[in-house]
Amino acid sequence: VPSKLLEQPHAIEVYVPPRKSPTEGAAAKPRYPVVYVFDGANAKLRGRIHEVADNLCSLEDAATQPIVVFIDGSPGPRFLKSVAEEIVPFIDQEFSTVADRTARICLSNGLLAPMSLQLIGEHSDVFGAASVQTPLIFDEGQESAIKAVKKIQLPTHIFFEWGEFDMFNPDENWDARKIGKRLFD
Repeated sequence: VPSKLLEQPHAIEVYVPPRKSPTEGAAAKPRYPVVYVFDGANAKLRGRIHEVADNLCSLEDAATQPIVVFIDGSPGPRFLKSVAEEIVPFIDQEFSTVADRTARICLSNGLLAPMSLQLIGEHSDVFGAASVQTPLIFDEGQESAIKAVKKIQLPTHIFFEWGEFDMFNPDENWDARKIGKRLFD
């Protein structure tokens, strides 16, 4: 995807649900929600997100069959702005999407977990939901994430998840339970 903001193209991969041939007399082709996944290569390798999408696509309801956009790149304000202002319009133009914030979710994990919160904080007019999994949000990242969440103006869904062994690390001064409480109080 060309990017004027980054002055270089975005490297993305797009998973598209298998198209079912329309039945005779069917209405317009289905439109799909979109999941934007940060650290896309890692999400496919370790998180096997493309396999989750395959399983969702076995369901009959098109609303549960997402287009998944895997994005790799260096985090930062220009990168996040380019996702909202360049990648999203490109995907909406090139694919059969539900072009509405309520049908867009950004997903990130680990060290990149704050990206979803920052993106939805800065661009809640573009994204209606964020999923933050196994967050590693350290001192300055916590403050940035908290500020981003406080900026959200529109009704928004945030899924904040960590596993049993992701809860806290006293050696590195982070505790996901405390972070979650600070974010959502």
